[in-house]
Amino acid sequence: MRRKWLWIAFLLAAAVEFFLLIWVRGEFRTVEAEGKEYVVPVSVQFADNFYEKNYITLHVPIDKAQWSGPAAPVAGESVYVSIRAGENEAMEVLGAQPDQPSGEYLLVRAKHLEGDVLYFDFPSDRLYMDEADRRKIPVTEVAERIQVRDPDTGRTETRMKNTLTARVRVKDGRAVITALLVNGSPVTAAFTTVGTNADVKYAASGKEKDTVVPMGDGT
Repeated sequence: MRRKWLWIAFLLAAAVEFFLLIWVRGEFRTVEAEGKEYVVPVSVQFADNFYEKNYITLHVPIDKAQWSGPAAPVAGESVYVSIRAGENEAMEVLGAQPDQPSGEYLLVRAKHLEGDVLYFDFPSDRLYMDEADRRKIPVTEVAERIQVRDPDTGRTETRMKNTLTARVRVKDGRAVITALLVNGSPVTAAFTTVGTNADVKYAASGKEKDTVVPMGDGT
């Protein structure tokens, strides 16, 4: 009899997990299809099994906002971050509050408050891709950093070789990452022919610096 009840409990737990998975996938598809689109800056988080997963992990550096609540939120508490679309659909953060705003927002979990600035993690960090598309991503192109001299200040700074952004859909506070872009083009496109940062002249010695060669410049 005891074994029978164990099997019943196991089957019930499996059924709950199955229906929860279906619900999560359904919610994901709804946000993906109906959410408002934004563009956010990202960086790719690499791991040893990068090509073995069905998704790539992205870091979105949108992680703080001005807090306007009457009291500090508790760590882990769900709060609302007001957002809007700026130029070229870039996501702009307006502030954070304990109550749902009238406009677009992200539903996030509070981490900590420093003064009147709330810190949180962006609510989405995965871009799901099939294996064929993941295999097209050259690691060096999305991770390489170069040293470039600023023509105005004369200073040398280190930055990413390519500009990485992602398309994000937001609906009812939920966020879904739908595409990774390199210099504005899909990540699976040819890297050497897109963007202002595609052509790089590498330093030949320690006395020189890597420089970006403008597209179409034969020098």
